[in-house]
This record gives sequence, C-alpha cells and structure tokens, in this order.
Amino acid sequence: MYFGNLGRAEVNKNLYCSACKTIGLKKGVNLFNWFMGPNIYAPSHTESYMTDEKLAKLKQLGFTHVRLPVSDTYIANLSSPTFTFNPKQIALLDQAIQQLTSQKMGVVLTLFPLNDTKKMLATDNTFVASYAMLWKELAKRYSLYSPSLVYFELINEPGFQVFLPKEKASVRSQEVQKQLLSAVRSITAQHYVLLTSYDADYVQSVASISETINDPKIIYTVHFYDPIAFTHQGMPIPYIQSASKLPYPVEQTECFKALSVLPLDVSQHLMYYCYTKFNSQEIDRQFQLLVTWANSHHVALYLGEFGAHQNIAPPGDTEQWIKDVREASERYGIPWAFWSAYGPIYDFSITGSQGQFYSPLLKALGMEY
Repeated sequence: MYFGNLGRAEVNKNLYCSACKTIGLKKGVNLFNWFMGPNIYAPSHTESYMTDEKLAKLKQLGFTHVRLPVSDTYIANLSSPTFTFNPKQIALLDQAIQQLTSQKMGVVLTLFPLNDTKKMLATDNTFVASYAMLWKELAKRYSLYSPSLVYFELINEPGFQVFLPKEKASVRSQEVQKQLLSAVRSITAQHYVLLTSYDADYVQSVASISETINDPKIIYTVHFYDPIAFTHQGMPIPYIQSASKLPYPVEQTECFKALSVLPLDVSQHLMYYCYTKFNSQEIDRQFQLLVTWANSHHVALYLGEFGAHQNIAPPGDTEQWIKDVREASERYGIPWAFWSAYGPIYDFSITGSQGQFYSPLLKALGMEY
C-alpha cells in the first residue's frame, strides 16, 4: 500500500461505476465473528450467534445485505488431496444462509483462508484443484438461492505477495481465481462471483489489473483502510500499535503534536503520516482511480471492507473518516459493507462492548437510529 500524498482531486460528478447498478447490493455489514474468528469453536457459539431479532434490527437500520466471512478450515477438511465437508459445521452454514435469505437479506459468502492455506494456493497446483472442488460443492449448495440474494467471493485478501515476487504473485492470483471461477461456473452462470487482486484488495492493486475476465457476472472487490496509520492505530502492528490520537483529516500542526508524545522511534517512523495531508479529497481521488479503471474494463465494483479502530483517534475523527469513505463509495455508485457488525475485533464494529449500537458511527454510515 502506498501511503504518500497522492495529490488532491476535485469531485468528478460525471464519473460513476456504470456496471455497479446492476449487481443488487447496496449497504452491507460484515458478520465476522459468526463463522470466522476466535470464538467459532466455542460450544454453541455459531448456533446462537445470530438471532432473528438481531437480523431484524440490522434490516431496520437500513442494511440490505451482509458479507459473511467463513473459515474454510471450519467448514471443510483441507488436509486431504480431496476436501471433505465437516458435517456439523456445513449444516450450520446451511442454516445461516437459509436464515438470512428468508428475511431477504443478501449474502456475500466469502471464504477466509489463513496464511497456511494462502501459501498452498500460491504454490501448490494440486491444492488449488482441491480448493476448486470445494467451491464447486459450495456453488451446488447455494446456487439454489436467487442470484439477487447469494454472491460468491472466492478468496479474501489472497496475500500472494508474501510467498511470491510481486509480478509472479499477480499472475498466480489471476490463474488461481480463474480456476476457482471455472468450478463455480460449472454449476451456475447466473450468480455473481467476486474476484480481487493478489494482495489485500488495495485500491491501487485492483486498479492495476490489466486483464479482467470476460464474464458479465463478475464483481471486483476492494478494501479501503487508507491511511493505515490512522485506521489501525493501537493495533498490534509494529510502531502503529503505540500510536494514538493521530488525527483525520491530517493537518500537520495537530499531527506533529500527536507524534511528540510518542516514543522517539515510533514518532520518527510515523513522520510520513503527518506529511500525507490525507483528507476527503484524497479518498475521492482514490475512488476516481478505481471507477475509471472499472469503467474501462466494464466491470462492477464492491467495497467489501472499510473501517477504523475506534476510541484511539481524537473524538469524532473516526466517524468523519467513515463518513467520507462511505459518501465517496455512494457518490460513485459502489455498494459497500462496513467492518463489522458485532465486536470485539479491535472496536471496528457498530456495537459497543455490551452489544449496544453506537449511534455516532451509525450516523456516519447514513443509518437511521
């Protein structure tokens, strides 16, 4: 990810994601802790995670769909040459899809591989074939639902650049996703399938894809967490974990004041952040870049994740960043899903520690509360 000052941009009111209006998604939220996260193997966790009352509240707030992260190793045994489903876990996923769709809540079903799986996908052709079989069987199960309700996202943040040089990672990612797509397409040609770049779905890497797949039911997904020093301050990332009170928008006087109280090595490392002058115009410029690329390739876009660590930045700054990203996404006609509905996951959620909704954040998302 590039964090420097990429230049200012005025809003281009004539620029719009022309293919996005056809895909049916609009305003969503990630349900991270249901089938992915530290608690999924706890007794009865998955069974009791989502009640009809909680789902009804999400709909009442204005969410039209959920992005459902699913641990591939939770629902399937990937250690054998040919995968097998874990019977109890896949039955629970069946029930979850049924529960969501019965309430007309769209579902972006997203497989979340961990690093060991990502390495295998990046380096082992036999494993890719097995993973394609997994997707073929998932498509068999869930293509019975309307294409307006169920969407298939093949790999969350592939991260192939960790295991391969950048150029090879990009090529490999394309090859792997084509094979997985082919498996899904052997079952359904009507359902949308979400593809992405080789890394963590950054704007710049998605917009650098030179050859897209000729398929009218393809969506390219992107994640937006720029600038990472702001959105992830306080998280267990070198240097950034010691940061706090970093502001948004980035105004140098206040920014350097925030750095002055940090340890010297941390403040020196984060000097770049104060020079970025990151603001709503920079967010808009990045969305313009993305939409220009999408329109040139005639593909749809989806903002599958965005969010920022709360209670660390100066009061109101996190909400302002969320508002600016959400408004940019909507300005250019791109559907979005916020990260996430329920914590705790470093306070990136719309609810507090006791499960109550956080109204300033919901307001930033344009929700009625």
